[in-house]
Formats: sequence, C-alpha cells, structure tokens
Amino acid sequence: MKNLTIYPRLFAFIALGFVLATIVGTVSHEMGHIAVAKSLGYKTKLYYASMNYNFEEKLDSLEAYHDKHKSAIYAKQDSPEKTYFKKAYEQIGKERYYINWGGPAQTMIVGTFGFIMLWLRRKKITEYGMKVADWIFAIIAFFWSRQLFNFLHLIFDYIGSKGTNLSTRGDEVKISRYLRLPLPTVNVITATIAIILLVWVVFIIIPKSKRLTFIISGLGGSALGWMIWMYWMGPVLLP
Repeated sequence: MKNLTIYPRLFAFIALGFVLATIVGTVSHEMGHIAVAKSLGYKTKLYYASMNYNFEEKLDSLEAYHDKHKSAIYAKQDSPEKTYFKKAYEQIGKERYYINWGGPAQTMIVGTFGFIMLWLRRKKITEYGMKVADWIFAIIAFFWSRQLFNFLHLIFDYIGSKGTNLSTRGDEVKISRYLRLPLPTVNVITATIAIILLVWVVFIIIPKSKRLTFIISGLGGSALGWMIWMYWMGPVLLP
C-alpha cells in the first residue's frame, strides 16, 4: 500500500533533520534560560544538558543580611531592614521564576515559528506538495514535542513511584509551584497545545503517502540525536 511505503531518501533527510533538531533544541533550550539569567545580571555557565547561574551567591548574601538584621526583620514594627528583606526575597523568587520560563519559552517560540510558516504555506503545500523548506518547518514545529515529552515523563515518574510522589523537577513544575497551582498545571496546558499543533502538522500538512516515513524517521532521528548528544558529543563538548 502506498500509504505504508517508506521513502529512503526522505527518511534519511528527515531523520538527519531530527538528529540536528534534537541537539540544537537541547542546547538552545538551555540558552533560553541563560539569556534571561544574564538579563537579570547573573553569571551563567552552559553544560551539555543544563545550565548554572550564581543564584546561590545572591541567596547567601540575602541570608547573611537576614542573620545580621534578624531582630528588625521579625519585629512587629516596620523598619527599613524588614522592608528591604521582604522586597529582596520576593525579587529573588521572581527572578528564578523568570529564568525557569526562559527555556520552555525559547523552545515553544521556535516551534511556533515552524507552525506559523506551515500555516502560511498550507495552500501551496496542498497544491504543489511538500518542498524542502516545508519539511524543515515541520521539523522545527516539532520543537513543541518537548512539552509533550515532559508531560509524559512526569506521568511515568508518578507511576514509577506508585502514585506516592509527583516529581518536582522540570521547568514547568517549578513554574506551577511558583504560581501556587497544582504541580502538573503548566505541563498539562503546554502538552495539550503541543498535541493540537503536532496533530495538525502530521495529519493535515504531511501528505498521507509520506506520513509513515515522517513519523518513523522523526522518532528514530530524535532518539539517535538524544543518544549522540547526551552520551557522546555533549559530555565532550560541554562537560
């Protein structure tokens, strides 16, 4: 059947695209965090699957101020020390919240760009078929798949703990916690958007005859890209 045919050249092209997108997406996600952290005056360092910023230094400084002015801070009457500490504590929490948003925002913005380009070109795609640029935009749109992956990872963590623990790791969980929402809230919202966008790409934009090739090569390329970066290239280039 034509719809079950695998097109070797297209398979290789898309698989390579997803390998590169996985690597670039991982690094650029962390760069999103770094961009926000730097804008807030933090020193940053990029690793192959994470980033670091000198949050602890600012927190230690605030704790030292707290210890020095503890009596004024906990006194019933207002004081400059109490006002400063309260504002500084709230500000440092906001800064961490903004930095947590940096990575997911970058990933979703890039994915949205790919989706918008496909939307603008949808009539030409319907009339003339997928061109090289369209396949590239489809791969870029799949930056949104990170949001779905993170939600599934959260679910598997919960199942793995036999329903006794919901992972507090991950940018989306930290954002939900800061907003005082149920921990899975941001994961659920962004994963739902991701499903809608990616289903549209796969089942509306991708031609039926090439759909299987796209799905299999996308899964294989993403898995290979993850292994290459996380276990081979990444630890060497950005230890």
